Amino acid sequence: MNTIPNVLLTDIVRRVGKHGFRELGNVTANYVEGLRLAVQTGPSQRALDLIASATDEVMYAHFALGSFLICCGAFDQGMEVFFAFFRSVSTIEEAVGVAEMVIHQIADMGILPSGLYDNTLRFGGLPHCVLNNFSLLHLCPKCFAFHYARRIQAMC
Repeated sequence: MNTIPNVLLTDIVRRVGKHGFRELGNVTANYVEGLRLAVQTGPSQRALDLIASATDEVMYAHFALGSFLICCGAFDQGMEVFFAFFRSVSTIEEAVGVAEMVIHQIADMGILPSGLYDNTLRFGGLPHCVLNNFSLLHLCPKCFAFHYARRIQAMC
C-alpha cells in the first residue's frame, strides 16, 4: 500500500489551509464551491462570483452561471451568459450534454428541494417554442434556458 509521506502531507495541509483548494486559485474548486453554495444557500453574490471565476476554463461554469443568474432574477444577464455558452459549444447535442452534466452534479450533492429560488426566478415571458417542441434538441436558446432554469429551480 502506497502512502503519502508525513512531510508531504503536512505541506499539502499547510498550503491548502482552511479554505481548501480555492485558496490556491484552483478554478475547478471555485466552480464546485460556487455550485455548492448556489444549491445549498440560494441566491448569493458569492456563489455567482465563484462560478463566474471559472467560466474561462470550466465549460460547465458558463451554463451554471447563466442558469443561476436567471434563477436569481437577473434574466438579461443570464441570457447574455447563455448566448456566450451557445457560442462556446459546437452543437446543440454538446449543449445538452453540458447541461445534463451540471444537473447531475447538482443531484449528486444530495440536496432536497427547499424552494430557495421560488421567489427569485424571473423569466422574460414564457417562450412560445417551448410549447411546440418536445425535444431539447429543437429548442431555441431562450427555451433552452427556460427549461433548465426551471429544472434547477425545482431541484433547489
